[in-house]
Amino acid sequence: MKLAYKTPIVVSDQQKKVLWDLSEKNRLLYNFALAERKSNYQTEKNKPKKKRKFITYQDQQNELPALKKQFPEYKQVYSKVLQMTLRKLNANFKSFYGLLKNGHTDARPPGFKGKDRFQTLCYNQSGFRLEGNLLTLSHKHSSGIKLAFELEYEPIGDIIQIELFQDHKNRWYVSIICEVEVPPYFDNGLYQAFDPGVTNIVSAVNLHGKHLQFTNRRVDLYWKDKISEVQARRDFCKKKSKRWHFYHKKLLAMKRKLRDQLKDFQHKISKVCVENTKANTLIMKSFSQKNGKKEE
Repeated sequence: MKLAYKTPIVVSDQQKKVLWDLSEKNRLLYNFALAERKSNYQTEKNKPKKKRKFITYQDQQNELPALKKQFPEYKQVYSKVLQMTLRKLNANFKSFYGLLKNGHTDARPPGFKGKDRFQTLCYNQSGFRLEGNLLTLSHKHSSGIKLAFELEYEPIGDIIQIELFQDHKNRWYVSIICEVEVPPYFDNGLYQAFDPGVTNIVSAVNLHGKHLQFTNRRVDLYWKDKISEVQARRDFCKKKSKRWHFYHKKLLAMKRKLRDQLKDFQHKISKVCVENTKANTLIMKSFSQKNGKKEE
């Protein structure tokens, strides 16, 4: 079983410069690889199917050694980080093609990443060391500044991947994915069934007939009119003007607030549901928002 830990970190000004420099190299690699794929698609799409040869992740990964020889500055980035950047691009294309296959005609292919956006640094399987709660990440930046950060807690299990990123408020975080041993299942003869809804976000019942309901706070209704008003004001302005940017920034902040409140409420409800039952077997119905049907 894999568990993900997200913890904030304190980054010094010198470390920020190093991280942004490494991020910029990964961003350029992502954009160059994306441009190569788009150019390759335009060249190959009109050929017969048997003669088409589209670029794959493996092809672009094999080009990394030659890229480092041509542009030595890319040697400053740990090799696994560059590979994971290409893997993310490949995953984005797979997601895009999967949406098209499922009938989502409004799906859009991966786009280029802007210069003001921090490119997540992903260390997979190697390139990091954890001693207690001190995390050290590998790099060969010319500054020689160490990327060592103190974590709020020491993760449990074997670390298989680490991601360092920055959120929209310029706060720095580390996401750690660990693999832990799953405890053996023991059927104690108790069962708890959960049914998600709209008015009552969760309805629960056990074998003894005890019933429990959680009323949905519906924070989306609180933000609905506010978001609509700001969006209407933004759309009334000339696109990309100072006024338009003012309302656009405000609109994005409101949507983030709504998303964070929904996520926080859902996590709290799920924790209460698990901690307030003695059943070892939980039965949950999932609600599909796309077709509006409940499925076992």
